[in-house]
This record gives sequence, C-alpha cells and structure tokens, in this order.
Amino acid sequence: MHLANFVDKMSPKDQDEISAAFARAVYACNLPHSLFEHPLWKAAFSKIRPCFKPPNKNSVGGKLLTDEYDKIQAASKIKIDLANALSVGSDGWKNVRGEHLLNFVVCTPEPVFHSVVEPKTNREDHKYIAGEIKKVINDVGPMKTFLAVTDNAPVMVAAGHLIEEEFPHITHVGCCAHALDLLIEDIVNLGTVSNIAKMCRALVKAVKNVPVNLSHFQLKQEEHSARTGKRSVSLKLPSPTRFAGVVILFHSVIANKEALQQTVVIQDLAIDREIKDIALSEDKFWSKRVAWHSVLQPIARVLAYVESNYATLSDAVEAFYVISVDSLQAFKSSPITKYRRKFEDCFEYRKSFVLKKRALCREYS
Repeated sequence: MHLANFVDKMSPKDQDEISAAFARAVYACNLPHSLFEHPLWKAAFSKIRPCFKPPNKNSVGGKLLTDEYDKIQAASKIKIDLANALSVGSDGWKNVRGEHLLNFVVCTPEPVFHSVVEPKTNREDHKYIAGEIKKVINDVGPMKTFLAVTDNAPVMVAAGHLIEEEFPHITHVGCCAHALDLLIEDIVNLGTVSNIAKMCRALVKAVKNVPVNLSHFQLKQEEHSARTGKRSVSLKLPSPTRFAGVVILFHSVIANKEALQQTVVIQDLAIDREIKDIALSEDKFWSKRVAWHSVLQPIARVLAYVESNYATLSDAVEAFYVISVDSLQAFKSSPITKYRRKFEDCFEYRKSFVLKKRALCREYS
C-alpha cells in the first residue's frame, strides 16, 4: 500500500489525552513547563505524529496542571472515603522559591496526598500547626482517624499534644523515617564517626575535584573491574540534609579502596600528604570505617523501606527490632565496641518517640 499521500489526523479528544499524558510526565519528573516549546521537541513530536501539537508552557502550567490536580484530589478522596481507619501526617518544606509550606498526607494505609498549606503571614507556632492538622482530620473524618504523625521538632510535638487533647482517641507519634534519619545523624555526631566522615569527604574531594586525579582514579577503577568482574561504584558525597547519605559515602569509599590507594601513590599527582595517610592507613581509617558502615547500613536499609509506599504502621515496630539486632551485632569483636552504650542510648531515644503507644494501633495497619 502506497502511503506517500497519507494525511495524519487526530481528534480533539486524542489531542487532549496525549497532552495530559505528557504534562503528567513533566510534573512527575519536575521538568520545566516550557520543555515542549524547544524546536527539537517539536521536531521529535512531528516525527511521531505530525498532527499532534505539543502543549505550550501556559497550558502545562495552567489548565493541564489544574486538571491533573483535580484528578489526583478526586482519586485521593475515593481512597480516603473507602478506608476504615486513617492516619494524618504533616511535614514542613520549602518550594523552589524558598517559601515555607505545610504538607499533609493521609495514610489509608496507602499514603495519598491531601493538601498543601502556605502559612504566609501566619506565625507557625504550635497552635497554628495544630489548627491546620485539625482541619485535615475534620475533613477526612475524625472518628476514623486514629493517628497524627509529625517530626520531632518542638513546635510539632506541642501541636501533637493539642491534637490529643481535642481528640482523645487520636495518638500523636513521631515519623519513623524522620527518626531513623536523625538516628544516623546521632551516630555520625559521635566523635570517631564524625572524624571518619570528614576524612572520607576529604579523600573523595581530593580525587573528584581535580580532573587529572579523577582521570587516574577512573583508570584504576577500570583495571580493578576488569580483573575482578565487579561493576565500578562511583565516589559519592552526601547531601547536607540527608544524613543517610553518609552511609552512601562510606560504601562508595570502601568499594573503591584499592583504586583510591593506587591513585594517591602516583608521584606525578598533587595530592596532600594528609590525604595519602588517610587512604593508606588501615588501622586509623579503613578498619573503623568498615565497622561503622556495618552499624549504619542496617539503619539505611530499613529507612529506604520505611520511606516507600509499601510500608505500613506496624512495620515501624519491626524496623527498630531489625536495627537492634543487626546494628548491635556489628559492635561485637570490632574496633568500635566501646561506643556500643552510646549507640544504645541514641537508639532508645529515637525509638521512644516513634513507638509511643504504636503497638495499640497495629491492628489497623
């Protein structure tokens, strides 16, 4: 069949549905609303469907965004209405413009988005925050809401007390993911861990921030991979707000131990003596780094699961049990045994905020 004179056509309904699908991908990937206005995107769409007109930035940031929001809200309402028991979670964050917002999620137990509140000129004290949480509770159904979840900021804890006073059947507990991240921070702030983390950062920066050093390191990585058959792991630095990133830092350093040691001894490279001592010191650096990674890794692993959409309320109990077994095991016959008591104190403190009365709620999860 000869298609040289084929004319591509698309109904208004198909145009709208495809535009909505592409806009949804833009929102999910946090891409610029003007993405489809670039000539190369237009050329690509023309190759796929010549008759399709990609949405412009005004449409992506206007009607399509409003329609998607309404669709999500409608789907969330159905899940909330069908649930027999609910928990309400709240957290503060800043958008790309630096404006502070309050985010509300309702667990059915599947977490669904409820709303975002912009405090604007309101003072974000415990009474204001409690008032906003109450609005959400009253909206979703106070008699089937049994839990209010926040972080452990003093203002949030005080707001939680007000919620418990007004709704005696509702229990305020701490966010498990937040507590685990803070537990990692507690451990990292112990003197020896803090020093090891600083040495890891210094070692990674000395390699990554100098192009010639990085090139030699990558060659050593390739040689190691070819010899062992293991896939290379890139050197990583933690973000300033995600303390679990320290675990990733430790893992990336130990996975590249051989390549790092081979790199720092290359005479032509301008690497400080201090950095060389870090990379080559088995007793002062590597043995302790491995030991602390064994303590932190179980917490990071549990944290990743707790932050997923698959976690339920009762998983918090299991999460702290797994950490109590796996992390404490790492203290046996290791160079960090003397820090076990300090770890236990940090662990119990974070656990007490999260698991307060939580066992009573397991039947609802």
